[in-house]
Formats: sequence, C-alpha cells, structure tokens
Amino acid sequence: MRSFSVSYNPDMNDTGATALMAALPTSVTEIGMVGCGLGDASGRAVLNLADRSRALRMICVEGNDFSARMRAEISDMGGKRSGLLVVV
Repeated sequence: MRSFSVSYNPDMNDTGATALMAALPTSVTEIGMVGCGLGDASGRAVLNLADRSRALRMICVEGNDFSARMRAEISDMGGKRSGLLVVV
C-alpha cells in the first residue's frame, strides 16, 4: 500500500484514526485525513506514523480540530524532514 485516504469522513473520530495510523505499513507514502473532525490524539498518531515510516512523503490533515500546539507540531515535522510535504 502506498497511498491511504479517509478524507471527508466526519465520523472518523480519534479512536478510528489512531487505530488506522497504528495499522498502516511503513511503506505508505501518502496519507490523507482531511476534514475528519480529528483531535490531538489523532495528531499524535500521525506524528508516530511519521516517526516510524521513512517512506512517507505527504501528509494532508487540514480541516480538523487539532489544538494550535498540535497543529504546530505536525507542521514542524514537515520542516524537519527533507522530502516530506505536510498540509495542516
């Protein structure tokens, strides 16, 4: 699996998104969870996936309910890692 998206599923919730992020293979290159009503627990799961997946090249998680701090952490991750595009 290279690309995975559940974008525009407002009923996704943090529990579902966290489970999905933990289950994705490290070979995934793109994830999309735009407009899913996700909070900081999901944001932490995205950060964890990025830490374990060096193949990841694009993360699109805009339009969610992250705190300002979590939004900054996710955005900063994109700036720290060459070749990773982060849209938050």
